[in-house]
Order: sequence, then structure tokens, then C-alpha cells
Amino acid sequence: MLDDSRTSGHPMELLLGRSFRFRLLEEGIRSMRVGERCLFPLLPLPLTQPHYPLFSTQFRAYVRSRNQQQQQQQAAGGQGQGEEEVPQHRGRCCGGGGGGGSQSTGHADLDDLVARPRPLSIQVDLLSLESESEYEREVWQMEEEEKRQAIPVLLDQGRRLYRDGKDFESASRKFGKALTLLHLVQDREQRGEEEWLSLERGLKPLLLSNFAQSRFAVGDYYGAIRHSTDVLAIDPGHVKSLFRRGRAYAAVWDWEAARSDLVRAASLDPGLAGAVSRELESASRIRRTKEEEERRRLQGRLFPPPSPSPS
Repeated sequence: MLDDSRTSGHPMELLLGRSFRFRLLEEGIRSMRVGERCLFPLLPLPLTQPHYPLFSTQFRAYVRSRNQQQQQQQAAGGQGQGEEEVPQHRGRCCGGGGGGGSQSTGHADLDDLVARPRPLSIQVDLLSLESESEYEREVWQMEEEEKRQAIPVLLDQGRRLYRDGKDFESASRKFGKALTLLHLVQDREQRGEEEWLSLERGLKPLLLSNFAQSRFAVGDYYGAIRHSTDVLAIDPGHVKSLFRRGRAYAAVWDWEAARSDLVRAASLDPGLAGAVSRELESASRIRRTKEEEERRRLQGRLFPPPSPSPS
């Protein structure tokens, strides 16, 4: 954790071996143990200019964005039903990317450091350490072959999490990450060619179907509808997606769409007739209850009780 007064309490993950901006720091960190503190006093200018102002600017922007997200979630009382979760990433610095040349960093102290370069002292506290086998790479860190190999692994992990029935959100994140990797792999292939079609018609519907199932399980019915629709755009006869989308439509009170999907699912797979019948009966009961509640709610507004006759 770099000792920056503006980022106190917000640790940063450092990915060693990924072109870190301060080579000397990386070599020093490699020799540290968890819980140790290391002070690099008065680093020479070539090691800190212009890299440190850019690094600190990016880190502060990350911390500010993270704080704003937390404040918004607290103000909204948490994530609402029907919103698909957007996985939040922890900040990481590999030192690659980004460029200088901007007129201002947006921070007066960093602008002053750019204008009047001087040696810096940097303190590093090693809070924790993960081995390569324990660390799960994020999408942007993966090489092309890693992405391909990670897709079935993430699919299997998501399925096991879903079967355990304890953490559907984590299962959803696994399927979502696998889909992101699939799209990146597809982008490298020629659209319409054999490899692209194999991914589009084979693996993609499988991932989308599992993703839709996990979104339904956490109550994100609109997400389940959207991803089931994506499956059906590829395979119009995908029975599981029709059945799941029908249930999701019923959950958001779109009765006609629900009936259409459920009836079609039963026509394609007669073995679902009993399950479809139960779903339609349940949807019908809920619909009658909702309509009756609505009639009672409007009755007093449309037909107010007559005024009492004068005595």
C-alpha cells in the first residue's frame, strides 16, 4: 500500500511481473514478508518522474469512484430488485497503459511535483500475498489462450456454486465473466467462419442459459428475460429458455407473454406439460388476485359513496 495521504485506508493490489512502473519497488517488495513495512527514502528522480504523478492520479480517481459508488448504494438502500449486478473490481496497478502529457493531473500537489520535480520517499506495507495458483486473473490480465481455457473452468465453477444453492450471486458472476471472455475470443475470429459459428451456436447458448438461470434465482427477472431472449435469438427452440422466460414474464406480471412462452415450451417438450400447467395455474391465481386488488383500489375513486340524505 503506497503511503499517499489522500488514499489512506485504501490498499492497492500490485501485480508483480506485469511491467510495474517502479522496478526498484517491485524488486524490494519481492523480498518482503506479510506484515512488514519497507521505506524507500529519497528515490532518485528518474525512478519517480514522470511515473509517480500519473500513478497517483489514477489511484486517487479509483478511490474517488469507489467511494461514490458506496455512497450511492447506501443512499439507495442497496441494489434494487430487477437490476442486474455489475461486478465491482478492486483497484490494481500493473504499470502498463496510460500516458502522460496532460496539462493537469487535477491535484494541486501532483501538479506542483510535475512542475518542480524532486526525490520522493515511498512507504510500502505488505498486507497480504497470493500465489499464482490462488489468484484469479481478471479479464484484462489474460493472454488469448488463457481466455479460452478459463471459459469452461468458470462455467464449471458457476454450476457448482448454483447446485450448492448458497451463493447464486457468485454463480452469476462466474457465468458473466465467462461470457465476457467468450465475446473477446469471438472478436478474434472471423464472423461466420467455422470457429466463430462453433462458439456462437455451441458454447454461447449454454453460458447465456446458465446466466439467465442464475439471474432468475436472485430475483433479477428482467435480466433472466433478457438473457433467455439472447439464447432464443440463436436457438428459437431452446426449451429451457422458453420455460424460464415464461416464468420470468409471469413474475413481472406480463401474463400474455408468459402464457405464450410456457405453452410453446410444452408443445416442444410434452414432458413439460405438467410443469407448464402448474405454472399457468399459479400465474392465473396471481393475476386474479392482482386484478381484484386493483378493482377494490379504484372502486372508491371512481364511484364514491353517496352523501347521506338530509334529515
